Amino acid sequence: MTERISLGDLLDDLRAGTIEAEDIPAVLRCFADAFAVEAEADIEELVVHDAPEVRAAAVEVLVMHWRIAEYRPLCEYLLRYDEDSGVRSAAARGLGVLLSQTRDKTALRQLLEAARDPQEARRVRQATYLAALDVIGAAPVRQHGGRFSLRRDVDWRLVDDLLAESGTVLHCAICGAPMVRPGDGPEWCLDCTLDVLEFTRMTAEATNRRVFGQD
Repeated sequence: MTERISLGDLLDDLRAGTIEAEDIPAVLRCFADAFAVEAEADIEELVVHDAPEVRAAAVEVLVMHWRIAEYRPLCEYLLRYDEDSGVRSAAARGLGVLLSQTRDKTALRQLLEAARDPQEARRVRQATYLAALDVIGAAPVRQHGGRFSLRRDVDWRLVDDLLAESGTVLHCAICGAPMVRPGDGPEWCLDCTLDVLEFTRMTAEATNRRVFGQD
């Protein structure tokens, strides 16, 4: 009973904004360990917190601890767009947890493209590679000396094979969303295609009105 009251007080403090940012990750771990799902909506709001440690902790609770599948798009978004490498790493690990042993092609492509990116932070490249191994159900990497090495511990031939297996991936020219499909196709995702068609229709109507007005 005491624990539940304590968690309730912590949740009240979180909602009131009286918990310091550096203390929030520890509070979220308390919620995670107690499976206090009544805090889910409040934790979800923290994925846009100013402090990257808070954003990463929120992802870890929602995805890695509670394994809520609905947060897959969130992980994909953060992996692609978050400015902090710790948050991107957490998002990658989250994808590995949610899609373990599924061989999901979209996830594999996103993860392995990041692992291949020489401009990406080392910790993110490591996280994305290990997450990709989770997605295909491969055995964990046996690290040497406790430090992960991209040169020694990554099977780059496997990476290339998985990239080839995952199919052609294009990114929407408007919103940047990944689009996995074989062969050629429109350069926009469905949502943006609809927006483009609507914009084209409105432009055509406006043009016709101007022409008719001159006539």
